Amino acid sequence: MFTDYDFSLQIDVSKIPSGVYTELKGLYGDVLIGRNDVNLRWIANETWIYKTTFDSYELGDDSLVNLTLHGIDTLSKVYLNDELLGETNNMFVRYSFAVGHLLRPSPGQNTLEIVILSPLKEAKARAEELDGVLPISCPRSRGDVECHRNMLRKMQMSFGGEWNPTALSSGIWKPVAIEYYTVAILRDVDVAINRNETHWIMDCRAFLSTPSTENFYVNLLVFVSELLDEPFKLIQQKVHYASPIIEFKIPIPQDRVTLWWPNGYGQQKLYPVLFRLNSFSSEDGPVLSSRTESQKLLKIGFRTIELVEDEDTIGRTFFFRVNDHPIFIKGANYVPANTLPELSTTEDTVKHLLKSAREVNMNMIRVWAGGLYESDIFYNLADEYGLLVWQDMAFNAAAYPVTDEFVASASMEAAQNAQRLAHHPSLSLIVLNNEIELFLVKNRSEFGANATRLENEYKILFMGTLKHELSIISRNDFNPRPGPMISTPSLGITESAKELAKDPQSTNYGDVHFWDDEKDGYGADIYPRARFISEVGYASLPMLHTWQRALGTNVSWSNENIASLIRSRQHDPKGFIPLLRLIAYQLPFYLQTWDENIDEFIYFSQLAQAMTSKTAVELFRSLRTGNQTMGALIWQLNDVWVGPTWSCIDFYGNYKMVYYWAKDFLAPTSVITLYDEANDQLNVTLTREDYAEHLDIQLFNVTFKTYTWTDIFFKKEIGRASGLGSNGIDHLNIPMESVLDKSYTKAEVFFEIVVEDSDNELIARNYFYPVAIKNIKGMMDPELAIEVVGIDCSTARSPYRNNFTLRITVKYPALFVYLEFSHPDYVDERHKFSTNGFTQTVPRQSVHLEFENDKVCLTITEANIRVYTMNQYMI
Repeated sequence: MFTDYDFSLQIDVSKIPSGVYTELKGLYGDVLIGRNDVNLRWIANETWIYKTTFDSYELGDDSLVNLTLHGIDTLSKVYLNDELLGETNNMFVRYSFAVGHLLRPSPGQNTLEIVILSPLKEAKARAEELDGVLPISCPRSRGDVECHRNMLRKMQMSFGGEWNPTALSSGIWKPVAIEYYTVAILRDVDVAINRNETHWIMDCRAFLSTPSTENFYVNLLVFVSELLDEPFKLIQQKVHYASPIIEFKIPIPQDRVTLWWPNGYGQQKLYPVLFRLNSFSSEDGPVLSSRTESQKLLKIGFRTIELVEDEDTIGRTFFFRVNDHPIFIKGANYVPANTLPELSTTEDTVKHLLKSAREVNMNMIRVWAGGLYESDIFYNLADEYGLLVWQDMAFNAAAYPVTDEFVASASMEAAQNAQRLAHHPSLSLIVLNNEIELFLVKNRSEFGANATRLENEYKILFMGTLKHELSIISRNDFNPRPGPMISTPSLGITESAKELAKDPQSTNYGDVHFWDDEKDGYGADIYPRARFISEVGYASLPMLHTWQRALGTNVSWSNENIASLIRSRQHDPKGFIPLLRLIAYQLPFYLQTWDENIDEFIYFSQLAQAMTSKTAVELFRSLRTGNQTMGALIWQLNDVWVGPTWSCIDFYGNYKMVYYWAKDFLAPTSVITLYDEANDQLNVTLTREDYAEHLDIQLFNVTFKTYTWTDIFFKKEIGRASGLGSNGIDHLNIPMESVLDKSYTKAEVFFEIVVEDSDNELIARNYFYPVAIKNIKGMMDPELAIEVVGIDCSTARSPYRNNFTLRITVKYPALFVYLEFSHPDYVDERHKFSTNGFTQTVPRQSVHLEFENDKVCLTITEANIRVYTMNQYMI
């Protein structure tokens, strides 16, 4: 049962996990629909209660019982049978309470009550207690936000921000369990992977929970059937009650192991490993009837990983090396899949997002500090898909308290989450905070006399306490993974070991965050020639149907209502100015009338995002020579709600244009074309990012085709040859005069750059437009026609293959052809085009449209495909 504090409202809770907003949705509406993020703000000011009853099992004389709360958001008081068990104050921590002495014998009913306190009131009260000791932490946003997020160990973005709502969630966001046992429970196992000349070594630490005040014994069996003919055994192992950790090593012959690789470099082989523990208090062994067994099933990948920070002529390198092979990082930042934590771990949603990342050639996901430590589902999928995980701890751009209570809670948070995550082969780096060093450095003068104290407290919490807590998953004789790194951006691990950086954004060391919304993002010159770019991106609007869904079913989907919703969800303090300015640099959109032309605004915003993101990432990839730049993470992969944000995939899972483009600009073998204005030439980079065990030189033909906007056939063609080995890169300088046709100006032509292998198979393609799109001359109406060919529902049988072919014909080049599926009955159907936002230079082209739903036969016609081209705005 769910109720308010005076029991005037009572709701049956259908399942746990649960949250306050989720339970109240039926009465007051969805917090993410319409203006409910503002209308329902009062909910976070109230106290709410979860209450349930349950039976007890028969308890043996030696039985112990825990009530374990795997995640309470955030502040609560927990009662069992009217007795206060304790309080919670950290949503990222597991709480266990001994309850055996309070349970009523079967068939008696036990009553569990969890009182959820107001996060707003508690945060404000804690700030008042500190009385100005810390700078007030308020999100940067033009919308209504809440302050004092740094007072609570709670998802920091709950308090609002420039791209997300203010929705202070609360509730039981992870499972609740009653645990029956005798001595100890196996909680987590850290499997660190090392190797010698003949064997891989599984260097294991098993973490146990026990209330015992005396040493005890365990038997441990480890089953790795694919690698070991017999189980590994530890018998009668004595465990110290004060530090209940079992350490052991399992050697595996190297020839039995298949390596785990990041996406694009090899396969992701995972081995099931079952750890089965029996714990008992007597040296004589366990009593037959006692509940002594607990177990853990993990999937382990064998790989080595390093962060290479070698000194060079620039500063220090910053790149990941997996299995002794350098990896160019291509990925995105991940934010929670829903602003409500209890809904952020839905397997279908998380799988869709991470699978989507893999399918466009990403190999890393950064879990951002303003969100959560993600679910086991998330990290298991990252392992499966070959997505390295850069894991921020949940401390974001603020000064945090160093009171005894706060530090103790943060310490437990660090240790518990490290132990849970450490075994994953995808875990590549843990970073203790996001932008706090940058925050302290940028605001030093504003902090005045408090600046030194704040910096010292920062060192105590992050460089001291939290870094020390993570040593629980380190080893003395080798490094299972890099780090931890203290902050991002930073000078890296080596240079940031002791002191705060004077310039955390130095391009010579570590990583940088790039945000400059006042310059022309289409030009490569504005981007930093940094060692690693962990945040870079631009905003856009999601598709029209996404906005219609966000309005809700009880509101007219009028242009006026949609425009009003878009305005209300623009939280950037600068409003739409940066986005409109970005569009205006390159594209022919009338800035004053976006609310009268929402379809066009969406199209142009997504195109601007795609073009600028492509430019940035391609530049960084072109700088891979000598390990100058070795990674770029786009901000951001996904969304927490529907808004004008930086996401590649909108809240409902629909792909923006930048996502479709990413499949090409992140492809393992790519051709990159950047304009060198000083020398009036094209700087062309052919890059191959993969792994081959043996020497593997591949020959490529690079062809430059010159087109005019008035003809579907190219006017000029030149070719170059290149040979690339694994992880090779080649640079070609092509004078503009060699590809220009003297009969035409730059404004009248564009170039297609095609890469084919020795069998004339297409490997990569790119386009280059010599002038700003808005300055193109001679563009024609392409006379585009589309035909939809698909399933015949009268003869088809379930499961249905809802795949359609769109046959597109043009008579003249069609620039940035954007396809949008629109059907009133299929608004919720998740779908994907094989390409989108493309330039068509052939008379006929087929695009495939695929739906996930195979339970219902879908009928699609030409009327359901909306088509946009740049041509329609240029003629």
